[in-house]
Amino acid sequence: MKKIIGLIIFITLIGTNSVFAQGKESGEPNKKQPNSKNYKEKKHHLMKAPKSSFIEIKEITGEIIVKENDRHIIKSGKDEVKIMLSSDVIQSLKLNTGSNISIKGVEFRAFKQKTQGENIVKVFELQYDGRKFLVLNGKKPGKNNS
Repeated sequence: MKKIIGLIIFITLIGTNSVFAQGKESGEPNKKQPNSKNYKEKKHHLMKAPKSSFIEIKEITGEIIVKENDRHIIKSGKDEVKIMLSSDVIQSLKLNTGSNISIKGVEFRAFKQKTQGENIVKVFELQYDGRKFLVLNGKKPGKNNS
């Protein structure tokens, strides 16, 4: 009886081992280290939050500098801060360079290589012309909004 149980366990281990070995030999990418092109493209668009249990909210008031093909900037005194604010928001509120606004947002490190080392504030609340606005992401499921 002990020999039969031992034989069953031995056959099960050999079968399991061969299944795992076939997955590695067939060229399937390891899930811990993705090698697919899609993963490499998407990882540049991820934003990493600070590794702490709280995040500081930045409040900035000043003049906006609207840029076509770059991040918009808020100039507050001598400081200039890059912000993430959708062009749809700029157009809807008819903001121009020099418009006075107040924002609340969260500061992150820039995730593109050309702006590495800089910080960008992702805006979630905007105040303009005496009105307050909640700024949502605006991405629709299933669409690629790069």
